[in-house]
Amino acid sequence: MKERGITLSAFARTVAYPQPNFSLIRKGVRPVPVDRVKGWADALGLAGPQREHFLDMAALTHAPERIRILVTQLQVNWSMDLRVLASAPKRKKASILRS
Repeated sequence: MKERGITLSAFARTVAYPQPNFSLIRKGVRPVPVDRVKGWADALGLAGPQREHFLDMAALTHAPERIRILVTQLQVNWSMDLRVLASAPKRKKASILRS
């Protein structure tokens, strides 16, 4: 929301959802209410891959904890792989991609 220049409390007012509940969602204490998440994506103006990622992450809050941990680990590993690839010289990139 910071990228969009909106505070959590302002967004909560916009989508008519209690701000304290958003705080619990952000802390991982409360799952995202499935019936509201598409409206939130609309309110944020999300489209394409950003929207899909937002909806996927919301759905993940309903998965068992072990699955959430595994997905987080995969995301971290994927990000590290991309950083290594981006920083590698051109010849090395070809070698990395082949392996």
